[in-house]
Amino acid sequence: MPSGLPQASHFVLLLFAIVYSRGKSACLSGNFGNSFIIYFALYVLVRQLFFVLETSGVEWLIPVLFLFFNLVVYLSVYSFFANGPNVAYGNLAIGLTVALVVAIVGVYVAGVSLIKTDDAMVRAIGTFNNPNQLAYFSICSAGLVTVLFVNRYITLLVFIALYICSVLLVMVSLSKAALIAILFYLVIFLRKTGTKMVVISISIITFALSMVAFGPSVDLSNFQFYQRLEGIGNDSDDSVEGRGMGLFMHIDENIILGWGEGFVKLTEFGKEVHSTLGNILISYGIVGFIIFMTAMYFIFLGLRKRHGLAVGIALFLPMMLYGIAHNGIRFSVFWIYLAILSSMGLVVKELPVKLTANKPL
Repeated sequence: MPSGLPQASHFVLLLFAIVYSRGKSACLSGNFGNSFIIYFALYVLVRQLFFVLETSGVEWLIPVLFLFFNLVVYLSVYSFFANGPNVAYGNLAIGLTVALVVAIVGVYVAGVSLIKTDDAMVRAIGTFNNPNQLAYFSICSAGLVTVLFVNRYITLLVFIALYICSVLLVMVSLSKAALIAILFYLVIFLRKTGTKMVVISISIITFALSMVAFGPSVDLSNFQFYQRLEGIGNDSDDSVEGRGMGLFMHIDENIILGWGEGFVKLTEFGKEVHSTLGNILISYGIVGFIIFMTAMYFIFLGLRKRHGLAVGIALFLPMMLYGIAHNGIRFSVFWIYLAILSSMGLVVKELPVKLTANKPL
């Protein structure tokens, strides 16, 4: 279906939320991150209701519908992982592997080449509606692969294989932000296996990418992703105006409560804000931004306490970096990933099963 409209995956997620939520404990008590995410959703509802009254445009409630749908998905996924991590992580390992294979096949069938063959760059879409959706999926998938590795549900070799799949998808999407952000997941090795393993792993990944995607003879200047990285700072979408955030150049008292999502489209800027954090700050103001970032802080704090600073940074930073240049607040995979990160901050008695947990990584 066209980008911006409900997709088939949304109905699958809704069915999951309905089925799993019945008779299950939400495990929300004591989790400040979840509480502030709910507060954020309620604030968005109130702000958009006033915006609808100001503009007489009922269509501006659509962002609220998307957010509350994702809130239901978030709470359901959180509950799923909090109540039974063994089953949840086992299903995640299988489902994520299948999803990455489908995404790789979808890109391959589309016939997108990594090599620039004419004057125009071709950004892959695969089974998604646009290349930025593919890139966001790839970033979150790499994060989920890292989550599985941190929780000892996959081995180092499986981690590298699935991580390479995510990197390849990012490369064909030609997303500059994703190409940079995805590398930060490798910070995980600073805690898990030491600096030596960082060098070994990066070497293996680089070699594998060269052999699988490029062939034995590599001339990086011929590849689209390299040219995209070379063009950082020179492209039209690298500016504040190009990301739809020109309103930051005309700040007034509305910055406190926000202008409302959709306001930018009604001005001379005329385009949607392409930034998660930028969209929140413009649409929902300093108040909404503080509520959202407070939720992020508590989720990160739980990660740091349970798994250490390096793991917290590795799992959180890529998602936030990519969110500077792309608006992911309506992307369900973002909320699924965030829910799993939030559940990782819990102290659980259940230990990983023998999928790979009892084998040394």
